[in-house]
Amino acid sequence: MRYTQSERQAHLDLWRESGLSKAAYCRQAGLPYHCLVSWSRPSGPTSAKEEGDSGETGAEGFIELDHLPGSPEGIPGATVDLGPGRRLAIAVSADPEWAGRLLGAVFGC
Repeated sequence: MRYTQSERQAHLDLWRESGLSKAAYCRQAGLPYHCLVSWSRPSGPTSAKEEGDSGETGAEGFIELDHLPGSPEGIPGATVDLGPGRRLAIAVSADPEWAGRLLGAVFGC
């Protein structure tokens, strides 16, 4: 789903007013976490931790990394299931900004 600029801004405003972490707000609002993270980044360089960002990504607050299938050295990373027979694998060494843009493009943020 693509979000309009006004929808993005509305979610950002609601998140800031809520006092919740980004992950908690997204769970409550049914919004993909990576979308809110992407929208809240300033256009310039960012720090690893942003205001109000607990770093949580799931119920346990972490992403489990596996060895990516087909990688010659068993590189650790995460795999996103995109549907029947389609997966997106991202190495843990991938640039976070690039990975965020990639996920945003795939999931329409």
